Amino acid sequence: FTVSVGGFERLPEFVELYHETMTRVGASQNYFFPVTYFTELRQCLQHDLELCSVLSPEGKLAAAAFFTRCQGIVQYHLSASSEEFRRLSPAKLIIQEMIRWSQARGCRALHLGGGYGVGNDPLLRFKAGFSPLRSHYRSWRTILHPVAYDHLLERAAISTSEETDFFPPYRAVTCHRSSDSGQLAAAS
Repeated sequence: FTVSVGGFERLPEFVELYHETMTRVGASQNYFFPVTYFTELRQCLQHDLELCSVLSPEGKLAAAAFFTRCQGIVQYHLSASSEEFRRLSPAKLIIQEMIRWSQARGCRALHLGGGYGVGNDPLLRFKAGFSPLRSHYRSWRTILHPVAYDHLLERAAISTSEETDFFPPYRAVTCHRSSDSGQLAAAS
């Protein structure tokens, strides 16, 4: 297997593999981003967006992931892995390469993000396997466009009087959440 950083010419393959991965894990439709999402993300972030790819010996895309970079922090964004090669864990090669890549560029952290936010969380276990470091996170709960927010609540059939600790509440319908520890995995 070979690992490379860059190679945006594989974007259509990544998107196809990403959609296959989202189908396999039972993700909600919110996670099925179109190719335009990735091309616009690249236009916006330019040199602060990287695609790390793992190719099989036959040249097939076995796994790939997007990473962003900001002020010395490289952030794991979205990833995909082929069912054909999954038992060989090609995604581990991505993290290993991005640790080296980040260090070579003087970045101070590779932030792997959290998991699904459920008790038995295989995604968080995978990420936590790379480092004992953990960070707590906080989020702001701000409504910037009240009209659009109310429309989304209405579409999700959620009353504004319903009490929930999930924000925004219209996304709670599509997310599986239980006792979230509020921890994120990080590797440096």
